[in-house]
Amino acid sequence: MVTEAVVELEGPSGRPKYDDLLSNPTSDAQAAGHMRASAVYKQKGDRFKLATQAFDRQYAHIYFQRLMLMKPPLLTKVRQKWPGVQLANILTLPENDEVLVVGTVYKDMKLKPSILDEYVKDRGASQLVGRTKFVGADDSIILEDESARMKLRGEGLPVGQLVTGVVMAVKGVAAPGGDFQVNAFCFADMAPQAPLPSLSEDKYVALVSGLGVGDDAADPLKLSLLVDYLVGSLASDEEQTRVSKIVRVVVAGGLLKSTEGLLQAITHKQPRQQAAALAPIREVDMCLSELAGAVPVEVMPGNNDPANHSLPQQPLHRCLFPLASSFTSFNRSPHLCQCNWYSDLLLLPAS
Repeated sequence: MVTEAVVELEGPSGRPKYDDLLSNPTSDAQAAGHMRASAVYKQKGDRFKLATQAFDRQYAHIYFQRLMLMKPPLLTKVRQKWPGVQLANILTLPENDEVLVVGTVYKDMKLKPSILDEYVKDRGASQLVGRTKFVGADDSIILEDESARMKLRGEGLPVGQLVTGVVMAVKGVAAPGGDFQVNAFCFADMAPQAPLPSLSEDKYVALVSGLGVGDDAADPLKLSLLVDYLVGSLASDEEQTRVSKIVRVVVAGGLLKSTEGLLQAITHKQPRQQAAALAPIREVDMCLSELAGAVPVEVMPGNNDPANHSLPQQPLHRCLFPLASSFTSFNRSPHLCQCNWYSDLLLLPAS
């Protein structure tokens, strides 16, 4: 005698027994769907868009301006930390007196590439094949202010952690030979932050990067699941409620695995070969158009994307996205994208 048994599959505690996507709506609100939340958004990234191409600009004026802006708050901090220590500039350092100097860090790295190495005839093997690292045990720190520069030395000086462009204050004594013996150092605190605006409900900005379309080893299902999730076609009703509060999707670079296919498409004469080479960018365009139909999208260029390599990287060309560009919710930005949410919240993503 055979007895037929009916077994009901119980889900996790607090969850329905069946998959939400395979069951009928549990309420009228669920059947009606979810409304996408919105937010007051102003794009202010035009200052990163270059009207002309100029290659004669140097970084010196940027470092000088940074020093002028960071010096007053840094002096306020060090005078509280080291009261009574005299402030001096590098050009007029007194001998045998402990003083305070504020300046910009320059890290001297012997292994750092130089354009002049290309014209040296007797180059070593490491210069010919390329180095695996640019830092070394013989790196040194130089401090520069408005008047001159000097080499810093001291056992407690974190040479490996410092980078060029950092504004710092050092306390110590001028040593024979022009070096400066550092006894203590200090950095400026974080700038005062404006209070966040109060919202009646939670709202989110989704940051996406590293899609890498065109990689033969990648799984295309992951990109499809991401798009379905962000447009609200995936997951449970609870998760869809959370997704409906995403007011903007920012794609911070990494759209393509490589731009070699776009370059090869120019040389191919056969239409079939051109179509195969352009397949990755067309797949990106289809995904972005689907996203832009449901939520505002901001696209920024990345390292392997078809944009200029000099900084700031300019917006990706409109011809790359014929489908997505037809949506007013689709926006192309430089690799730095400044935007204001409401009146007080500032967002500055960088790809």
